[in-house]
Amino acid sequence: MEFAKLRELRLAQPFRPFYLIIDDGRRLFVGEPHQLGMAPDGSRMGVVTKTGMALVSPNQVRDVDLCAKPFKQ
Repeated sequence: MEFAKLRELRLAQPFRPFYLIIDDGRRLFVGEPHQLGMAPDGSRMGVVTKTGMALVSPNQVRDVDLCAKPFKQ
């Protein structure tokens, strides 16, 4: 997926939670903008999870699933 599109989702006002769907089948929840860190050069992203951090590159993101409305996970 394009890095610019992922950055746009992260910076949206108001922010809308979403799942990153990774090529290997994982679904990484981004409930708050600060849970998604992005390298300035667009090469890597870090997603804070309940158990730590997942590092992925934008080309590993197959799709994005937007949540219908903000909620607490």
